[in-house]
Amino acid sequence: MLQLALTNLQGRTAYSSIIVAAVAAAVVMTLVSLFVTGNLRQEVESKRRMLGPDLALVPKGSKERGHIYLSKGPPVHDVIPAGTLEQLGAFPEVEAAAPQKRLGLVTVGSVQATLFGFDPATDFIVRPWLDPRNTENFPGRNRGLALGALVPEEGLAQAVDGRNALLPAADGHKAGVGGRLLKTGSFMDTALFIPRPADDIALEPTWILVRLRQGTLLDVAANRLEVNIPGIEILLRPEMFKSLNDQLYGLVEGGAFGTASLLAIIGALLVTGAMFALMAHERKREFGLLKAMGARNGFVFKLIMAEASLLGSTGAALGIVTAAVCLLCVYLVSPDLPAILAFNALRMLAATLLILAVTVLTALWPALAATRLEPYVAIRSGE
Repeated sequence: MLQLALTNLQGRTAYSSIIVAAVAAAVVMTLVSLFVTGNLRQEVESKRRMLGPDLALVPKGSKERGHIYLSKGPPVHDVIPAGTLEQLGAFPEVEAAAPQKRLGLVTVGSVQATLFGFDPATDFIVRPWLDPRNTENFPGRNRGLALGALVPEEGLAQAVDGRNALLPAADGHKAGVGGRLLKTGSFMDTALFIPRPADDIALEPTWILVRLRQGTLLDVAANRLEVNIPGIEILLRPEMFKSLNDQLYGLVEGGAFGTASLLAIIGALLVTGAMFALMAHERKREFGLLKAMGARNGFVFKLIMAEASLLGSTGAALGIVTAAVCLLCVYLVSPDLPAILAFNALRMLAATLLILAVTVLTALWPALAATRLEPYVAIRSGE
């Protein structure tokens, strides 16, 4: 049966090529869409967890600007009252508190970087973003500056030369660069984070990032802190991530990739259905002769469906190879996207089977129509 189906298809290369190309295009669009949307969402969620605070304590009167904090950084002039960090220790629902202090601006190359002091002992925001691939290049990892992803090393020494008092010291020598941060899509990309003594950071910090214990109700904890600690306002996680969500989720949640995939599948359905219908119409005489020679309706039906399966499988295989090449090219151009292009065999199999099923189903109606042909009428009306 398969050998006969293959022979028939070889005699109709034009129709076969169009069907294979349509199926391959649908598979490529579907796989790329699934990879990008699914893995991008996972990547963004992972980065949101790494950025990590459940809430932030900001100076009173600055909460309305909270939606820009992650994109532009914390307040420029306002500070949190001294002693706030100690007051946080009285709340059992607070698991960790990481104060940061804005120290000023410095121009490094073409980047205007913001200097932040932080306490390494309490930090859960900065060091998780240190790029593990660059650890061997920065021997001062535990005591040096943490460079934002977009801050160049060239010219760093000259840029901070007038601010040497800000740099941490070890054994009487200035510490160098302790590491480079991965790209976050936030103000951290153009920042320099400098380890500072805990007492210095705790004295009027710019903001305090707080992580709550598991199971704590965010709204309840925020209300309790805001009522009992004077001079501060509480910025919740959804408010802090608003601008970041708008940037990173806009394309995903907008459904652009899903719409493109749906259109590709519909297009493949229309094209393959039309091609199978034309092939069946032009082969009326062939089917009539087969039935006149004793072929049963089931044989004709199976023959057409076998041809559809061969064409669908060929198109799906071609689509998988093309999608893999496209994703590999993207990775080679942007090697920072391994998580977005992560291989997922189950997702690939499900998408491929879906397209294959659609292709086979488009041949169902022409196959059923061919089984209802009367041999004499089919021979007379065929080519």
